[in-house]
Amino acid sequence: MATIIIQKGCLLIAHPQMEDEFFEKKIILLVEYNTNGALGFILNNKPSHTIADATDDFGTETKFPIYNAGPVGEFDIHFVHTNPHLIGNGIDLGNGLFWNGNNEDVLAALNKKLISENELKFFHGYCGWDEGLLEQEIAEQSWIVCKANAGLVMNKDTSKIWDECLELIEYKI
Repeated sequence: MATIIIQKGCLLIAHPQMEDEFFEKKIILLVEYNTNGALGFILNNKPSHTIADATDDFGTETKFPIYNAGPVGEFDIHFVHTNPHLIGNGIDLGNGLFWNGNNEDVLAALNKKLISENELKFFHGYCGWDEGLLEQEIAEQSWIVCKANAGLVMNKDTSKIWDECLELIEYKI
């Protein structure tokens, strides 16, 4: 297995032997990684409710699911999308994915039905690591790092993502 550099836009796959029940069989998309630490979203939790239930920032009729992305900042709302031409000012994760962007652009795209659930995913909360902690967890083999692809990240069927990621990297349990 080739070594993947830890960087924004990569995936963290919970090692099959991970003993932390909260992160067992979890996949995390890293959206920020720098000398101060890292921030990411759990991709394979089931949706907790819709974005309209969480906030009216994106309209009260929006039925897009919102996923619990981690134990920190439960009330923080983020989104990942694949449409920089519709949603400006997003942070390019380098793999066809963009983190956040202009909320008014999102609202317009939703109201005009120009964007689907396969192109826009909402999250509340996040996972965070202080400086050096993620590297330590990777060295302890808590996480396997791999490249992300937009199809996997935007997949609505969250139940099989962990297995699909292990297959993708040809990991043998």
